Amino acid sequence: MKKIKSKKKFKGIRYVANVLKKYFKKKYPTYNSALPKAREVYTQLTSTGQKITVANIQFLVRKRRAVKPGEKAPLLFYKLTSPEPYFELVKYSQYISVTTSEVYFISDIFNEGVDYIQGGTKSKYKDTFQGFVNFANRQASEKQITESEDIEIYVMCTKPVKGTGTLQGKWVSRIITTDSSGTEQDFGYDPTAQTPTILQPEQPTEQPTATQIPKEPKKPTTSDVEVLKIQAQTEQTRQENLNLAMKLFGEGKITKLEYKDMVSEINKNK
Repeated sequence: MKKIKSKKKFKGIRYVANVLKKYFKKKYPTYNSALPKAREVYTQLTSTGQKITVANIQFLVRKRRAVKPGEKAPLLFYKLTSPEPYFELVKYSQYISVTTSEVYFISDIFNEGVDYIQGGTKSKYKDTFQGFVNFANRQASEKQITESEDIEIYVMCTKPVKGTGTLQGKWVSRIITTDSSGTEQDFGYDPTAQTPTILQPEQPTEQPTATQIPKEPKKPTTSDVEVLKIQAQTEQTRQENLNLAMKLFGEGKITKLEYKDMVSEINKNK
C-alpha cells in the first residue's frame, strides 16, 4: 500500500507578504506595499536558518519595547534554560507551571491552535507538545536511535524579552529546538501536517488497447476501510507506547537497557 502525502506548501516571499498584510494592516495595507519588507524578512529568516512561520515573522518585524534601566528579565525554572532531550517535553507543563506568571511562552512546536502558554498555569502535555514528541519519536525510530546519548533533537527556552502585539509589554520566552550544544536547529516539524496519514490500497495499472474502454478506478471496499482504521489505531498505540517508554526513561524509572528493550519490542510489530 502507498501512503498518500499531502503536498507541503512552499513558504516564500509571497507567504511573508501576505502575513505582513494580515497582521500589520496599518503599515502594510496592500500586498504590493508589503513586498519590500517581505523580501527583507524572508532573507533574514532564511539566512539564520529559521522557519518561515507567522510567529517568527511577527517576532522579527515587531519592535520590542526597550527594557528600562535596572529592569531585569524574570527567571525561568532552571530546567528550561539548558538543552534537554526532546522527551523532556512530557515534563514541560510542570516546569512552566512553577515559572512566574510574568512570562509567556511561545513556540513553533506547540500543537496546532496553541498560541502561547502563561507561566504559572498547568497545561496538558497532549494538548501542547504531543504532536512534536510523536514527530521526534518517528525520527528516532527511523534512524534506529535507542540510546539517550544518540538523541539528536533537544529543546530549551530562550531568555525572556519584551513582547509586542497580543503580548505587548509582557515578558516572552520562545521554546526552541536545538542540538545538544544548544544551537537552534530546524528539524522540519510542521504542526499542521501532524494528522493521521490515510492509506489507500494500491490499484494495478492497466494500459488500455485501442479497442478497450478505460476502467473506472476501483473504490475502496468496506473491508479496505476497516483495515485502514485498524492500521491507524495500531500506529497511534505504538506512538503512545514510545512516549511512555521515553517518559519512564527520562524519569529514571527504567534503566537504559530496559528502555532499549522496550523500544525494540514496540517496534517489532511495526
